[in-house]
Amino acid sequence: MPGQFVWINGMPGVGKLTVARALRDLLPDAQVIDNHSLIDQVQVPRSHAEYNAERARVRDAAYSSFVHPQPPTSEDGQQQLERVVIFTDFFTAGTIGAEWSQAHRAAAARGGRPFLPVYLTCERGENLRRVTRPERGAEGCGKLTDVALVQRFMDDSTIYRFQGRGVDIDTTTRPPEETARLILEAMRAQLQEKEAEE
Repeated sequence: MPGQFVWINGMPGVGKLTVARALRDLLPDAQVIDNHSLIDQVQVPRSHAEYNAERARVRDAAYSSFVHPQPPTSEDGQQQLERVVIFTDFFTAGTIGAEWSQAHRAAAARGGRPFLPVYLTCERGENLRRVTRPERGAEGCGKLTDVALVQRFMDDSTIYRFQGRGVDIDTTTRPPEETARLILEAMRAQLQEKEAEE
């Protein structure tokens, strides 16, 4: 059976990558695809007319490698298909965020993977404090460290949520390892529900 597709969505600084890595520690064979590992490959600026097309090309290449590998019948393809994949993102409830979020669900369906959306939230003050931590972005990725910009996101938008689907977890005081355990519990519950339906 194909591994689950866990999609972690939340504001910048909420702890998505840290939680994804903690979940991978519980599922050592899982593959983490952080949104910055994809965004940082895009060679044109966000203001460029081709930015979204280029970003989609990079994303689709990740889907082909990790979500629905081709050919799935090869030994490598089958092993990859059995691995849990964990994507992290910051998509808002606007049109583009909805389209990109739906693309993840469609990719999971194409690979025959159960799709589990996870929504991470955090108290505003703590979230902004995390954005300014020195280690944020220290790995050479383009993580947001601009507090004013993150405040605007918080004031003007909400994260995208699939209606009636997914798990909400507040990370304000919860350690990443505990958050990862809650996600793992939700994954197990999803698989039990799927088995009961079959």
